[in-house]
Amino acid sequence: MVIKKFLTKWEANFDLAENGRIAIQRAEKVRYDLILMDLQMPEVDGFQATKVIRESNKSLNRNIPIYALSASTGMYSQKDMNTSGMDGLITKPFNPEELRQTLFNILNRDTPRDGLGQTA
Repeated sequence: MVIKKFLTKWEANFDLAENGRIAIQRAEKVRYDLILMDLQMPEVDGFQATKVIRESNKSLNRNIPIYALSASTGMYSQKDMNTSGMDGLITKPFNPEELRQTLFNILNRDTPRDGLGQTA
């Protein structure tokens, strides 16, 4: 919910998924610029949801950046990240301006954009 506050303040377009199953369903219907994936979601965790999004023929988001959100960096290995198909990790708590700059940099790696775009 903290990220929701900042994305709203930054006037970003975004969706929130209450659990991993819903995140997978939305990834089949909406093309996003970036997905921020909580690793500890109910029903389907962030690793599994990312893996399904990356491997599904139905997904519109197989090749877009997916970044994990986690309060613990030591709990997850780089192998876990790579196996699931995640592009990186953003740790909580975060400095809002550093987060904004990180999201801006991620979104501008491939295609120049004026704003944050549609974020999941």
